[in-house]
Amino acid sequence: MFLYVILALVLLYVFFFKIDSDLTLYFYDKFSPSLHKLSGKTVWVVGSSSGIGESLALQLAKLDCKIILTSRSTDKLVELKKQCLQLSNKLTEDDIYIADFDVTDNEMIKSKFEEIKKRFSNIDLLINNAGRLYLSKFLEDNEEDVAQLFQLNYFANLNVTREVIRFWKQTNQTGQIAVTSSTAVYMEYPFIQHYSVTKKALNAAYNALRIEHKIPITLICPGPVYTGIYANSFIKGENRNPDHAVFFNMTSERCAELSLVAVANQLSEVWVSKQYYLFLIYVGKIAPLTLNKIATLLMRESILERICNVILAEKKTDCLKLEAVSLKSE
Repeated sequence: MFLYVILALVLLYVFFFKIDSDLTLYFYDKFSPSLHKLSGKTVWVVGSSSGIGESLALQLAKLDCKIILTSRSTDKLVELKKQCLQLSNKLTEDDIYIADFDVTDNEMIKSKFEEIKKRFSNIDLLINNAGRLYLSKFLEDNEEDVAQLFQLNYFANLNVTREVIRFWKQTNQTGQIAVTSSTAVYMEYPFIQHYSVTKKALNAAYNALRIEHKIPITLICPGPVYTGIYANSFIKGENRNPDHAVFFNMTSERCAELSLVAVANQLSEVWVSKQYYLFLIYVGKIAPLTLNKIATLLMRESILERICNVILAEKKTDCLKLEAVSLKSE
């Protein structure tokens, strides 16, 4: 009996602390990662200057993929290009193209894409990763801030995709799309409710798009990941004491690795996070009322205040009142 108890505890430990994705993705990662399928492809990574996007670009370089890097941060992209070239013996300067522009400008998207088409015959894989977090207490919201959030996280994302699909149709080519969504789609938290809504909208749009155009689309839903998203977020509130450990984050490198496994195997949607976090989503899928009660119990006012303080602390502004910052893509 004692051995059974030990075995059960070991299995629980492995499940909750070692498995870092949904079970389908975990199976593919362990037994059929198939990353070789991406080797040599032309990949456009939108939102590639930091975090998950940067890690994706570096791992794609190891696979000898031709890469188009996009963000507003030109200096970061130049440095990233150097790193990518160092990781591959096959890639040349011409194989990695920097398309630095603001993706919230639809005319700029069209202009830059014309330049990209002159350099590359096709886009085999579009990874839409650009986005920004918005953090605010409900009573401090304002409509203009939320509108800017939707412009970047939702409209800009679809505008890039629209141009690529039109190109595929015009040239009788096809490709694949991957979109960085979020597990916040299934777990609504205080302070990031508008961010959650933008990701819900993306999931709905791309699920419909997959059926309409018969295109392989992978929705990547990360949980807490060390990406700098809090430091780059649009926040209203006060800075307090930092305590990053409360989020139990995974690294952006591991998130990118799992994301590419999902893309290589054309999985329609994956969840990338530790199981102790995903477990709540499983509960919500089966028994939403139970999850609501658990969330209400856990999210007492004192805990909410602590979480808010931890998030705001990532801005590192020495307890000064935080001002509005640009929502445009990094």
